[in-house]
Amino acid sequence: MEFQKTPGWLDWYSNPSTPAFKPPAGAVDAHCHVFGPGAEFPYAPERKYTPCDASKQQLYALRDHLGFARLSAPWSCRPPATAPTTGRWSMH
Repeated sequence: MEFQKTPGWLDWYSNPSTPAFKPPAGAVDAHCHVFGPGAEFPYAPERKYTPCDASKQQLYALRDHLGFARLSAPWSCRPPATAPTTGRWSMH
């Protein structure tokens, strides 16, 4: 199934500026949201919006760009756009 993002929803920004702050070695980004790909991880039918898809490769590239060693994205805190799942992929 192909998903169309909600009009006006911000797209994935592929070229963020380099942060002025450098996290300490081993720092963990303790909050992030990743959606999709919708074809593999369907959005909840009752969602109020459909965000753009972002791959785990895009998430990892952003993590590296920001200078974090790891990410923490607990699935129990899933945003309302995503359907319940039994796990997606590990956050390294």
